[in-house]
Amino acid sequence: MTARTLAAIHPAHRDDIGDLVTRRPVPGPGLEQVDPFLFLNHHGPQTYAPGNSGLPFGPHPHRGFETV
Repeated sequence: MTARTLAAIHPAHRDDIGDLVTRRPVPGPGLEQVDPFLFLNHHGPQTYAPGNSGLPFGPHPHRGFETV
């Protein structure tokens, strides 16, 4: 196995969406947009009451895309 060197660390910054706690390393202050279809979000921890009609997302450009 070949040793690899870490080139950069991109810490997540807080960038809430509505009342949803969101932390985002890509894109962010240290790394601008890599690709219009690539981003990384971490949501939560967050608790919503039953019957909340979904999270605070309305129509948006990546609606229906597969998430991994």
